[in-house]
Amino acid sequence: MNKYFIYLLLTLSTIYLYANDVAINECKSDVYFANGIRTTAEDADSNQKLIWKKVLAEQYGSNLSKMEKELNFKTAYNNTYGFSGDIYEAYLQLASESEGWRDLYLFISYVVGHTGDEKDWYNQALSLITGMNEEMIRQAYEADLSVQITDYKNSIALGHGVIVVAHSQGNLFTNDAYKNIIQDDGSWRKDFYSGSRSFTSYKIARR
Repeated sequence: MNKYFIYLLLTLSTIYLYANDVAINECKSDVYFANGIRTTAEDADSNQKLIWKKVLAEQYGSNLSKMEKELNFKTAYNNTYGFSGDIYEAYLQLASESEGWRDLYLFISYVVGHTGDEKDWYNQALSLITGMNEEMIRQAYEADLSVQITDYKNSIALGHGVIVVAHSQGNLFTNDAYKNIIQDDGSWRKDFYSGSRSFTSYKIARR
């Protein structure tokens, strides 16, 4: 899974944009929290607020007015469908990769702390996803991803930097969203985008 984390750790650049001779506030960045598996919308919002409090205290010395001029906090939510459904969704996200099953094993090991034999776990995982409705899960994944892509594009259209603080499966969504928004003629968006895998140790880059 490290390749996903490294891939997301981009440096957020400061860019000046002008529209009709009116300067867009280039200092503003939208900070999104992308949740992991088995996370309700309420829990995702609570985790986002924890990030807000941590950044306010540690990066801004509790100076709320200064932080609000520079940062805006949001949630990049992916819905939960229970443990089995979320794991199957993660598998569908990783299946296209050559090391998909290995990455999924590492992902689940991280989630549940499993350290047993990989072959035994592989068989358990196969049993776990048997009978799941692939089309339903795939449509749900695409719907959540579409919302995140739209939100990130809208932030960038306003001249805001996009900082994604991703946890667990949120890394997979963030990686997929990033690849989408920079494809084709969207490569210029790279300079607006940054990500981190852990909200517990995340530090906002300051100018």
